[in-house]
Amino acid sequence: MVTNGLKPSNFKEWLWSAKVLTTIVWILFPWGYTILLVIVASNPIPTDFFTRTLAPTVVNTSDLGFLNILGLSHLMDTLGLSQFYIIIPPVAFMIVLLVFSVIPAIYPTEYFFKNRSSANVVIEYQYIRRILYASLIVVIISIIAVNILNSYIDYILGLPGYDYYSYKILFDVSTLLYGLVFLLPAAAFFILVKLMLEHSRKRFRFYYAKTCFEIINEKKREADKTEYLSLGLDWYKKFVKRVTKSEIDVETIYSKIVSLSPLSNSILLDTIIESFHSGDEMKPMRHMLALLSCWKEGGGTLVKESLRTKIKESSDLLIPITTVIITIIATFFLKAPSQGGS
Repeated sequence: MVTNGLKPSNFKEWLWSAKVLTTIVWILFPWGYTILLVIVASNPIPTDFFTRTLAPTVVNTSDLGFLNILGLSHLMDTLGLSQFYIIIPPVAFMIVLLVFSVIPAIYPTEYFFKNRSSANVVIEYQYIRRILYASLIVVIISIIAVNILNSYIDYILGLPGYDYYSYKILFDVSTLLYGLVFLLPAAAFFILVKLMLEHSRKRFRFYYAKTCFEIINEKKREADKTEYLSLGLDWYKKFVKRVTKSEIDVETIYSKIVSLSPLSNSILLDTIIESFHSGDEMKPMRHMLALLSCWKEGGGTLVKESLRTKIKESSDLLIPITTVIITIIATFFLKAPSQGGS
């Protein structure tokens, strides 16, 4: 098991560390699956089972039985969408991502942080959010690129003396982009599921904050220590707000700790870190309020959450959720790539 999530001591710890495991599951697996589909599509294997197992299901919306049952087939015909195609990501692909997205929800929060390694959970959360945004950017770029490329392919198909093998690379690139457009939104969707399951846990915020303060002692650079101090205070603020419906003025605490002395020998920081190991989840709050009462008049009390904070925190997952929904809807208006040869 990973000791601190920062410095793996053997291959198993390296493999299960936050960035390596996350890279394999949420980057290499979706991209590898897409490239494999392109290889199969470009060099079809004469085995019906193998092709059906690996290739995505490409169907015309007018032929979808469940759309007829729901009465949507006529609606799509009315809207003029029956000529568009839908790719349903392979079941095996979605099952793998579903398993990795719901695993944290199976275990109690404290056990999950301990079993996965607390630092791994924190680093993974930060890393996977960046993957989410990067995936959505790639999908949007792919949607634009595949439309431009398909327009060019349509022009080539109309040329006299057209030779498919002279332009085969264009069809392969178009297929790759088309695969990314439909598989990466599935990955982004399950990343959102994972993040939302973690956000739904009240104690997740406490252990996340506690781990951020523990990581401070593991970091060498002052900038890294400052980053995790900010994260720790912010996540503990979220925990207190979830419990008390009020918040702590962590901005003042952050500025005081950072400005008074280097974090490597900050007595104020050490006392806050110590309060997280008392076994009382509310002790850090009381300690921070005591510090605030010394620094400013009326600072030693909880305050109602500001409108600015509400907007900022609601946008934490609202923006990627909205982007994923828009991206998925946009894919329904994307024509299947042109086929120039058999």
